[in-house]
Amino acid sequence: MKNDFQISARQMSVIEKVLLLQDVDLFSQVSPEQLARIALLAEELHVGRGKVLLRENEISDAMYIIASGKVALESGSECLSVAGEKEAIGTWALLDNEPMLATATVMEDARVLRIERDDFYDLLSDHADITQSMFRALIRRIRTLVDK
Repeated sequence: MKNDFQISARQMSVIEKVLLLQDVDLFSQVSPEQLARIALLAEELHVGRGKVLLRENEISDAMYIIASGKVALESGSECLSVAGEKEAIGTWALLDNEPMLATATVMEDARVLRIERDDFYDLLSDHADITQSMFRALIRRIRTLVDK
């Protein structure tokens, strides 16, 4: 599926990528220095309207962060939501090998950052501090859900 996408002509700087990554829930407790390491893994892609980033019931090996454009999240024929700038989709694909719960289809041309699981795991194996920061974010999220 990645072959359907094009590398963006204008590439974002590491700082621009860090600013985008800091809004991702999973990375909310990760320091700017740690985010810079993740940013170096993030491949910027241009994805045309109608292209599918993730397919329901299929396993993905990457997450996507939307820099610009809109992506529809659908299950069956029902539209669950529309993701836009600074939103992440397929986040859990970084952490597990389970099938996707929704199909993500680009509604208007989009620029996205793509982070592949294998590259991410390689980074985590060398930087336990990033893993610890992510656990803090996950625990904070779980506590928020439990308190509701």
